[in-house]
Amino acid sequence: MKPYQIFTCRKFPLEQIKKRKVMSNRTQMTLWGGRNEEIKTIIRLEDLNHAHGLVHLGIKSALRIKSNGFVTHYLEGTRNVETVKFDEYFHPVSFSVYYHSEEEILIFQAPKDVCKEVGKYIRDNPDDFERLELIERKVDFAKIGTYVDEFYSTWFRGISPEVRAANLTGINIQDDPYFQEFLKRGVIKNVIIPLNYENAEHRIMVTEHSAVVLVEDYRNLTQLELALVLEAKKNIVEKLWSPIDV
Repeated sequence: MKPYQIFTCRKFPLEQIKKRKVMSNRTQMTLWGGRNEEIKTIIRLEDLNHAHGLVHLGIKSALRIKSNGFVTHYLEGTRNVETVKFDEYFHPVSFSVYYHSEEEILIFQAPKDVCKEVGKYIRDNPDDFERLELIERKVDFAKIGTYVDEFYSTWFRGISPEVRAANLTGINIQDDPYFQEFLKRGVIKNVIIPLNYENAEHRIMVTEHSAVVLVEDYRNLTQLELALVLEAKKNIVEKLWSPIDV
């Protein structure tokens, strides 16, 4: 599965990035042993005239990962060895981003945790990124029956105090009594549904955080993948968006 996270982006510094080719920021953090470390987030222009009216950008950053372990190193200027316990570290990440000016969207081709953390770095440092606006959109699945009439898989949460999550998978599961019962008792987290594009059916997942996840392997045919994401956004995702909080 390949995720594409869609954000609303009403302010994007396209002219500035055309001139500078890159925007970056350094976020100071304190890690194990009281050491100060920096996370550097870089947005770089890759292709101004990409497919489907998109601007292709690349992001490099890092995630703060909580995990216990030990690291051994030489003390500066000596041959003495020090072993230090740590409970977190930085994991580097890099991924593609696509901007569409007419649609006012920014698409991260990255997993949910990466989108969440890197998005936070950008929102927390607006001056470093020329006031780039990044708005996470929530999907209201209560309206999905208006636009989709066939479901292959659905994850529900909050079914009962004892059941945190439950999944139904099959063909036309919307016609099953369990689907209707779970719909009354819980909230949809994500669905796998058919998407018709150029006389062919493609299976996609839509999540509550406006990600379109391609279920099938398109062997990195990026133009086709982006076409499917834009089609899903236009015909399904944006129709389910909750209003933006002012």
